[in-house]
Amino acid sequence: MEDANVILNPAHWQVFTLSLVLSIGFAPLCIAASLSTIGTSDVEAEAAKQKMAVEWQSCFRDLERSLPTLSPAQKKWLKNEVYHEMADGFITRRTMYAMDSAEYDISVARPHVEQTISALDRLASGQFIARQQEIRLWAFVAYQFVDYKFWQAVRHLVGRDMLDKKICGVSWPNAYLENATLWAQQILQKAVIFNE
Repeated sequence: MEDANVILNPAHWQVFTLSLVLSIGFAPLCIAASLSTIGTSDVEAEAAKQKMAVEWQSCFRDLERSLPTLSPAQKKWLKNEVYHEMADGFITRRTMYAMDSAEYDISVARPHVEQTISALDRLASGQFIARQQEIRLWAFVAYQFVDYKFWQAVRHLVGRDMLDKKICGVSWPNAYLENATLWAQQILQKAVIFNE
């Protein structure tokens, strides 16, 4: 499973920056121009960013606790039905059936939640080797927040009564992604672009 540490690799940073720009709709020049100035020494601004991280950390930990865990047999079934087939370049009816299963939704949602928590844990600690590390973590969290495939999996699990409908304070499944997009915009405003 890819960890947030891997995302901090500069080689991955450009891909995530581009994806973030495309997902959120901000002009690349705005983000690029702000990269060197992200973060501030202002105590209040740092405390506000840390508070955001702690709130989202709590929300995603609650979600992690509610998510089912796949058994080894379920993981093996998914590997055979989905990942082997797709690696060979084929999408069969069996693959489509497997991708429409609760097991597949769990396999999408759980690693995503774990990676998001890992990044939020580091942001909540407020301990960074350098400002760029903090910048990349915030960008990664914003990227995670706007991942359509993740929120689609969550909605499916709610529809299957495998998750509670109220997630991170939102009770309407069709609004999960919209709410998370507002979070991502808040990250860009407070932690990335304007350093409020």
